[in-house]
Amino acid sequence: MPVSARVPRARFAWLSLAVLLVAVVAGCTLKSGGYNTVSPPKIRFFNAGMDIGSIDVTIGTIAIAGGLNFEVFTSYATAQTGPQDITISLSGTTTPFVQTTQSFSNGDRFSYVLYGRAASPQTILVSDAEDLPGGGKTKIRLINAATEQGPLDFYVTNPGTDLTNEAPTITGITLGAASPFVEIDAGSRELRITPTGSKSVLWDSGQVNLADRNAYNFVAYSRGNPRLVNVGLMTLDTLGSGTLQPSTLTDVRLVNATPATPLVDMLVDGNVHIGSVAYGVASNYQADVGGSHTVSFQPTGQSTTLLSGSLTFPPGGASTIALVGAAGAQQSFVLQDLNFLPITPTNARIRVVNLRSDAGSFETFVNGTLVVGTLAPELPSLYFELPAATYTFAFVDPSTSATVLQESINVAAGHTYSVFVMGTSDALRDVVTLDR
Repeated sequence: MPVSARVPRARFAWLSLAVLLVAVVAGCTLKSGGYNTVSPPKIRFFNAGMDIGSIDVTIGTIAIAGGLNFEVFTSYATAQTGPQDITISLSGTTTPFVQTTQSFSNGDRFSYVLYGRAASPQTILVSDAEDLPGGGKTKIRLINAATEQGPLDFYVTNPGTDLTNEAPTITGITLGAASPFVEIDAGSRELRITPTGSKSVLWDSGQVNLADRNAYNFVAYSRGNPRLVNVGLMTLDTLGSGTLQPSTLTDVRLVNATPATPLVDMLVDGNVHIGSVAYGVASNYQADVGGSHTVSFQPTGQSTTLLSGSLTFPPGGASTIALVGAAGAQQSFVLQDLNFLPITPTNARIRVVNLRSDAGSFETFVNGTLVVGTLAPELPSLYFELPAATYTFAFVDPSTSATVLQESINVAAGHTYSVFVMGTSDALRDVVTLDR
């Protein structure tokens, strides 16, 4: 075939290809610096229910997450378009614990937060479809999942700024609600959460860096301390990253359960933090810094160290440090305190803690009914509720069925208690503390 005959056909082929490319590009959407013909809907989860436990998550018929524990995040998972059931079950069960329906469209991004109590679980679903800011700016949103807290304010300041004359950056976010995104300057900041209208700090980030051209969900949630909250941070990035943003604040108390030391001091990072706690006494809660610390114990008025080591104080929570054991064999451990209100307002909420120094276990009977099974040393029971009244608590040796200690204990409605059993078999005693 002559060359002149082939040229027009070649030009026609290139023209057809160009038209096809224009058509393909016209059907694309510019997202995150690239062309996507389809951007399927995505959703991520955060388990902020301290009193709920591990959960499994299903969207439609597709399992998204299994064994999602308290304070654990998922990254974005792909969902099908159209209406889908979001089902949360307690791990190891098949009965839906919480179920909602959400319609999904291509391009949707959602964050889903579970919070509340086991008897009354709650959820928050928010859209993450938000344009990112330009250079030097970042965006923030506050989500209030702090069980038993009221409306919250959110302050963003330069590090170390006194809040007295500061106005909140975000204000009045009620439990179960989320604020709109607010654009602020990026950089080094200190973030704090307070009750609305108050300057009493519930959470303090310390000095953190807010990256520019980014956006964040700050999820306030409860770790069982009515005086404090903690925060989960969900970044609006491609993966759906999530991490804890620990508070610098925590509350700690000391229980002296070692008969060998009549008075004891607790030192935190070398300084006496709680002093002169008598055997059989629990101190009041003291404010401290959350995280890992070097903790040591000394007899009051002496320089002898009984015990020293690293302990972690739960950020935004409340904890009891127990010193137990006989002379020369003392040890300590941390109890995380869940000082929620009783589910039933006319009840009291109670736990039993075994602080025996002789390695003995016991069962707990209340007015003759078994309430707590065999409880080994240095372990707390689950919390349980009783109507307000005076009860006979009997602590029974599980191997002999002999009652090793029996006490009359009065509990009042709307309060939370710990019953600490301590000492040795020949001199057991109980210590009852009003925790809330």
